[in-house]
Amino acid sequence: MSEDRPPIRVIRVYESGEWSYERRGPNIPVLGIFLLALGGLLLIDQVAPGAMDLAVSGAGTAIGALFLASWFRGGWGLYPGILLVALSLPGLLIGLGLLPERDGYSTLLLGIGLLGVSIARIRDHRGVGWQGFLGVILALFGGASVAGYPEVGGLVWAALIITLGVGILARR
Repeated sequence: MSEDRPPIRVIRVYESGEWSYERRGPNIPVLGIFLLALGGLLLIDQVAPGAMDLAVSGAGTAIGALFLASWFRGGWGLYPGILLVALSLPGLLIGLGLLPERDGYSTLLLGIGLLGVSIARIRDHRGVGWQGFLGVILALFGGASVAGYPEVGGLVWAALIITLGVGILARR
């Protein structure tokens, strides 16, 4: 009597200086899922042309959330997840009418995401890291732009460059 299970692959894995064998189940048909999603988006565009931006923003937010979920389980999707969520979530919220249409939301969210990574690094006693410095800069630029003061970004860049120059000269 044969079972209707897909075959299990056995692969050879090199970890910690030793070879071991690992059993893996069937792969997820990523190409099929991608084509299904793409076809659905194209269908939405034909049926309701104005809804395409909302659908693409929703799909980007969902994919970014999946990357972040994979990172929580020990995967590598932290930075792609932060980037996709920061770029697509504002469009989704604006399309749903939950946020007013302004510039700077993506920059602000990207800065907040990097600050979150920096806080996790500090919690684990690994220092602030580049994520903290870049997160502060992006959060300041994005927050100023959302508040209606995009020219503050130029002032922040000038202040950062002057501070860096003073720091280099003070070391000599």
